[in-house]
Amino acid sequence: MKAVTPGRSIFKAPFAKITFASFILFILLTCVIFDAAKAATNVIPTLPEQRGVRPSGFGEAGTRPIGMGEAYVAISDDASGFFWNPAGLAFLKQGKRIAEVMVKANDRHSTTYDSIALTGSVYSEAKKAEFSIQQYLESNLKSPVYDKQLNYNYGVGGIFTNQYGGVRINNFVFGVGKKIDKVKGLATGTKVRIVNYTDYMNAQNQLEGFTEFSAGVGAIYEVNKYLKAGVNIDNIIKNSRYELPACFTMGLALNIAEGTVIAMDGYNLIDSKNILGKTEFRAGVEKSFMDNAFTIRLGTKNGNLNLGFGMQFTPEFHFDYAFMGDYDTNIQQHFVSGNIRF
Repeated sequence: MKAVTPGRSIFKAPFAKITFASFILFILLTCVIFDAAKAATNVIPTLPEQRGVRPSGFGEAGTRPIGMGEAYVAISDDASGFFWNPAGLAFLKQGKRIAEVMVKANDRHSTTYDSIALTGSVYSEAKKAEFSIQQYLESNLKSPVYDKQLNYNYGVGGIFTNQYGGVRINNFVFGVGKKIDKVKGLATGTKVRIVNYTDYMNAQNQLEGFTEFSAGVGAIYEVNKYLKAGVNIDNIIKNSRYELPACFTMGLALNIAEGTVIAMDGYNLIDSKNILGKTEFRAGVEKSFMDNAFTIRLGTKNGNLNLGFGMQFTPEFHFDYAFMGDYDTNIQQHFVSGNIRF
């Protein structure tokens, strides 16, 4: 029997397989239970003034998090991650920019939900403490040799919603994330959101347009190479025509084996009025194969089945797909995205 290499998995191989299979079964059973509960309950439509910054029902953006049931606060380490937790920007690979475009692929004649995101790095010059004579001569006796030192990573993007015959929303987000040198494993971030609403139906059945501003913070603590804990708080600072309470979300991500991660989130844990929607339990699992050439995902958001997959065509180009059984509209949603690294 082939020995399990230490460091590739926190568990022995048989246990990891059992855990992975059990988690998939848990998600499927949760979906069945919640669907049965919702079928026996009358759904009360959300009032327009209670929709806050998420009236579309599709969450934030990114096919990877959607495929994992939107359990993403403790991960958030790709191009669209700063929408969920800006601290995830600190875990992006240095020296690479990532551009990503996502579109909702179905039912576009009635509703579109698309996003674009770009991430990059900002460096500062740090003078080397010492260098060799060869390095000095190669500098042509000019300025001293400097190293690039990462200052922070940034993300900028937008989420664009158009409900034909209804509201149009342009949601612009800017975030930064940085690892804290004095606290090993800790990364923090902040994001600013500007949202413009057009043809918004208010409580008096009148169409209006307005712009709201909000800012929030996030943190991810890498306990070890197997476990991460994340927290994100939106709307700490805000300027909005309607009530916009702070939205507190926390989660865990567990790497149970090489290429296998399980994530669990609790969304909107402190909004007792449910202005931003009810508290949600989110869970997801991701499994990668062939050195990340192919990835499958499965998740649930309050009992709805989400799933997806990703394919790496080249080291610089990735394609992803996500499916969402949307309980707000009772329409099955499909999302596709592509991202490039340069």
